[in-house]
Amino acid sequence: MKRLFKLISVTLSVAFFSIMSLTSCSDDNNAVQQVYYTFGFEQLSGSNELFSEMYKIEDAFKNEFNKSFGATKTPFVLEGTVEECDAKVKQACERATKSLEDVVWASTFTFAVTNANTAQTIYTASFGNKNQ
Repeated sequence: MKRLFKLISVTLSVAFFSIMSLTSCSDDNNAVQQVYYTFGFEQLSGSNELFSEMYKIEDAFKNEFNKSFGATKTPFVLEGTVEECDAKVKQACERATKSLEDVVWASTFTFAVTNANTAQTIYTASFGNKNQ
């Protein structure tokens, strides 16, 4: 009898924790959560100025992320819904891109920011010599 009671207890415990695990892993984008972002170069082709221009682009984005959320490296994390966090990051990216619009580039670059939770690229900016 003790053995049967112990078996039922273990079975119920496993069932309870299984249900709780499935519930906590729901794919609800409206739930407040930690949302992780990465950023970096997707494409580049360069001249002698390649590294200094890469630094200038990356620095503009890092400075804007630092001002907006206190983030200075990749990956960084925000708390909120996926939609809210993505919108905040896109706005910061647009400000960083705007700060670079008057720069004359010798190389070409594509810089991207990705939501690591969803694996979606949420912002892409191209910089470069229009004549290449």
